Amino acid sequence: MRLAPILLCLLAACSGGGDGASNEAAAETLAAGLKLQPGEWAVSSETLTVDALDTGRPAIAAKVGGKSENKACITADAAAKPPPALFTGGKDDCTTQSAYISRGRISAQIQCRRPGLDSPYQISVDGSYTADSLTAETSLATQLASDGDVRIRTRLTGRRTGDCPST
Repeated sequence: MRLAPILLCLLAACSGGGDGASNEAAAETLAAGLKLQPGEWAVSSETLTVDALDTGRPAIAAKVGGKSENKACITADAAAKPPPALFTGGKDDCTTQSAYISRGRISAQIQCRRPGLDSPYQISVDGSYTADSLTAETSLATQLASDGDVRIRTRLTGRRTGDCPST
């Protein structure tokens, strides 16, 4: 019968010795203060799907399985709302329309303009993050006055690589 007290001690240790509500409250408090660390970030992108939405040739070219990597700098001032280049690659003129980046969750709407397109395109971002990493899926969609509308889904994986380069 000496085994019973040992098992009870092990169970208490595994459960944190407290009730689930206080453990959840502690996790919630930690998550509330979670922010992306300022610095240089490397973000890898992989194209998951490319869907032509009309009969025209897609106005934005992409191949399923295509990969790219870009870098973006997050300043201390921008840690709560990072630059759109973190999610878009920084090649087009993009503006964040709305963003929720809190408690380890990322949700953003970005509008971009590209030379040669007659209308801006939209990117939705949905993902998660820690202080020094992020994962997300994006959905890019065009609504052009001409043919060539396309929807492109990508997977992003990012990590902080160090300080931003001095300019």
